[in-house]
Amino acid sequence: MTQNTNQYNIETQRLQIRPATADVLRAAAAQDRSKMSELLGAEVTPDWPPDLLQDALAPTADALESGKLSPPWSTYFVFLQNPAKLIGVVGFTGAPTDEGRLEIGYSIINSEQCHGYATEASKALIDFAFADESVSHVTADTLPDLIPSIRVMEKLGMTCVETSTTAFSGEENVVRYEIRRQ
Repeated sequence: MTQNTNQYNIETQRLQIRPATADVLRAAAAQDRSKMSELLGAEVTPDWPPDLLQDALAPTADALESGKLSPPWSTYFVFLQNPAKLIGVVGFTGAPTDEGRLEIGYSIINSEQCHGYATEASKALIDFAFADESVSHVTADTLPDLIPSIRVMEKLGMTCVETSTTAFSGEENVVRYEIRRQ
């Protein structure tokens, strides 16, 4: 049975943010941009996928198929609205914890960086998360030398809460930023 994910579509001034599906993630893992374009109804550029994303595509598809991840607490594709073009991903690493924590991540293709898209998409996702009363705070981890990623977190109003820590994913020596419900 296929879940209707359209109810989780998010729109911003410039972006469409839609839940990822396992079939598109599998096409992305195979670097089959024409199949992705057909399934998404949008342009997929030659610089897809964003940096550091390729290795996560198949495991994310597996997690969606197994039910370990499911909308709304999963991965989303980010599209320019006009023209319809896939430019990145944003998403949650899973459902809120019992303590009300959610972790987000984001990545935009190289050709579309420095236009504020990561900030716009992440803000929309954080607003979406805080609409759920069970979410008290949202975190994001990055490597300390990824200055553009840190700038995005700071623009979102996140503050650094840990340095040289182990990420929830197991990656070591990361910095963690957080924003709490107002």
